[in-house]
Amino acid sequence: LKLIAHRGRLMQQLPSGGVMFAVMATEDRVRYAIASYPNEVAIAAINGSQSITISGKSETVEKVIASLEGTKATKLNVSHAFHSPLMQPMLDQFAQIAQDVTYYPPQIDLISNVTGKNITEEIANPEYWCKHISQSVKFSESMACLYEQGYRVFLEIGAKPILLGMGRNCLPQEDNLWLPSLRPQVENEQLLQSLAELYVRGLKVNWANFEQNLGNIVDLPSYPFQRQRYWWQGAKLKSQSSVTTHPLLGQKLSPTNFESIVSQDSPAYLKDHSFNNQPIFPATAYLEMALAAGFGVFKSEKLVIENFSISKPLILTQTPAKVQLILTPKDSGYVWQILSFNSKSDSWLLHAEGYITVDNSTTEAILQAKCEALRAPLRYRTISVTDYYQQVKQQGLEYGKSFQAITELWVGEKAAKGKIELTLTAENYQFH
Repeated sequence: LKLIAHRGRLMQQLPSGGVMFAVMATEDRVRYAIASYPNEVAIAAINGSQSITISGKSETVEKVIASLEGTKATKLNVSHAFHSPLMQPMLDQFAQIAQDVTYYPPQIDLISNVTGKNITEEIANPEYWCKHISQSVKFSESMACLYEQGYRVFLEIGAKPILLGMGRNCLPQEDNLWLPSLRPQVENEQLLQSLAELYVRGLKVNWANFEQNLGNIVDLPSYPFQRQRYWWQGAKLKSQSSVTTHPLLGQKLSPTNFESIVSQDSPAYLKDHSFNNQPIFPATAYLEMALAAGFGVFKSEKLVIENFSISKPLILTQTPAKVQLILTPKDSGYVWQILSFNSKSDSWLLHAEGYITVDNSTTEAILQAKCEALRAPLRYRTISVTDYYQQVKQQGLEYGKSFQAITELWVGEKAAKGKIELTLTAENYQFH
């Protein structure tokens, strides 16, 4: 704790003027671009084969970004240029503090983000922690090391599930399990949900420790139960997982039935989608739920939704609403319906429905051709994104920060096109 506290304090005392950018390029290409500025810019993190974070002086980093013409670069919201030469002025003072800390070798297997490999005694000395401040974070190499050692269950310990999506992109798309420990607004629910998923996967749980932290424990009746068993003959261990990792689908009641609890604050971004000052469930959220459920039954991403309709809007309040998605087999696909429970009428209300199936006819070449056609220069004129959002606001549609994803917009005689960049983390989604 002493090491962490002083590390943060010394970093925040450094002068401002540094920036960090996430760059979609290879490590070799980025190293070539920054080679002329060894004392001003560095690779702060290697998050994937095409995902590099650079850090350093603002004006120099801007030059590097400009030299990487055609490469997507996203500025990170940080106070300083961490893991860069700009951290150098704090190292001497930090080294003195690090000398006063007592270190021990790790008691469990530990992968170092400095080396990307297993580490033991090397981590138990002040030199390592001084090096940790300025050297690159080898995130993708660390994930690969875990995978090579047979790890397939990944639990992120943190306030938000930020690294799960990055980690998933580092490894083969197999039956790996990615779970958050906490999620804003739903901390307890998320903890229990992830614990349940680990339990049904066969991991051992310290139930004695778990029960000590529960608020209310209810005694079971003392009389013997008159039990009768109802076995579902088609049950398999894998399909019995009772909790999905999808924020909208929630709990799996059966292979074709899902139930979740939603409100204007859960997931938190929903409050940013409202009509006439009333938060309302987005049309795209129905499609996302259908795609996520379809992926679960078809195990394919080549999904097609047809006959989509919304019969009744789902109004969101601070009171949690119980929502179910039901799949009904039809032909080669499923009819899907999304309903919410109305406690006043003690009945289920249908909100949206459609048909989902697999389309194996669309190849990568066809998709590429369609993308190229969209990029074709037509008679479009650029319009202001700010003006557009103001225009729809006058019509009653109010989009908060999470839903203001359009960065550029063009309109033609019979068509319009825009550039969209997500403002939030979208792990576990098929198409956010």
